[in-house]
Amino acid sequence: NSMALLNVLSLDGMHLILSKVVEDRILKLRLVSRDFKETLETNACLNINIHISDTGEESLKADFLQRWQGSLYLHCRLRGWTPDSKWFKEFRDALALGRLRPPSLLSLSVDEGNLLPLVETLMMIATGIQQIRISYQGNGAELIAASASLASLGSTLTMEISVLEKDSGGSQTSAWLHQLETSRIKLCSLTFSKTQIHSGGATAIARSATALSALQTLDLSGNYIGRLGLTALARGLVHITALQQLDLPSLAGPARP
Repeated sequence: NSMALLNVLSLDGMHLILSKVVEDRILKLRLVSRDFKETLETNACLNINIHISDTGEESLKADFLQRWQGSLYLHCRLRGWTPDSKWFKEFRDALALGRLRPPSLLSLSVDEGNLLPLVETLMMIATGIQQIRISYQGNGAELIAASASLASLGSTLTMEISVLEKDSGGSQTSAWLHQLETSRIKLCSLTFSKTQIHSGGATAIARSATALSALQTLDLSGNYIGRLGLTALARGLVHITALQQLDLPSLAGPARP
């Protein structure tokens, strides 16, 4: 019988740690029986979620990933990707040489300065990967520079963006949102916390609302967007039909438009 497992394991240094499973008895059987371990690894009906910890990056090997025959969901979110990420080189080379089946999902975080190198690397290995999720923390200029390469990843790509730059007038926010909209890049999360976007930034978000229909999280906390910003945002939110979490700024603040 096929079994649905959730968050089957994580990597912590050289140790494999089984975490949450649907039924406790599955965990107990996996721990005491090598046969059951092999049964899990060879069951093509399983969804295998592998979360790479901060220390586990150095120990992840392609040979380990090869053993799992189910749908592989690979997450590395605790440390930002860099061109010299050891685990990623191992993963990339195994995919390129055909030693490893493409995962169903590859989820990565990347910080300012490394977005374009990451995307250029993904372009070489993306064939067969069903979903690519990039969590980016940085600035609008880098998003604009990488937009064409991001667009080449097609409908497999979903992005979570956390903006670091200040943009009181909203012009920078408007520019990169428009560029991503033109490039048809799907966004599932936007964070503008404490970026001083004010009413101009909120209006820019509202203008792009029709292209943000897949957005699930919008964080505007720590800003003051005023009545104009709140009004524009309210009108735009009706188009963001997938929204699940909305963090609004306090209504208290200096007398700004």
